[in-house]
Amino acid sequence: MTGENKRLVYVRAMATLAPFRVRSLVGPFRLETSGTFTLVLPGRDSPYTLADLLALAPDTLIRQPEGSYFLTENLVVLTGATLALDAPEGISLRLKSDPASFVSIVTLGGSLSVSGSAAAEDVNLYESYSLGGH
Repeated sequence: MTGENKRLVYVRAMATLAPFRVRSLVGPFRLETSGTFTLVLPGRDSPYTLADLLALAPDTLIRQPEGSYFLTENLVVLTGATLALDAPEGISLRLKSDPASFVSIVTLGGSLSVSGSAAAEDVNLYESYSLGGH
């Protein structure tokens, strides 16, 4: 089993147990996973948006000078949740990657929506190799 698979098995197990172990747990939460962090988005009626992520992860979702976003922690979208990265002007999202680790966005029963408009220049998800991006 790869490191990423082990991380996801752990996240799924902890997400299942967390509401029973922490009675006051409502909404998104973080797990430390193999020296990195994973922001877990549990199910809810409305989609999680870019604005939600900026509020939940102001230190790990960083707007770059040219307008793209740089994500430095993993995201997991659970059953009943939708992550909607939708913007008429388009979104460029860079995911941190280096020789020791990488960041991922994974749906575990949830969904991911990425869209723009016909006028948008780009809607991209791609890896970046340094904090400043490429």
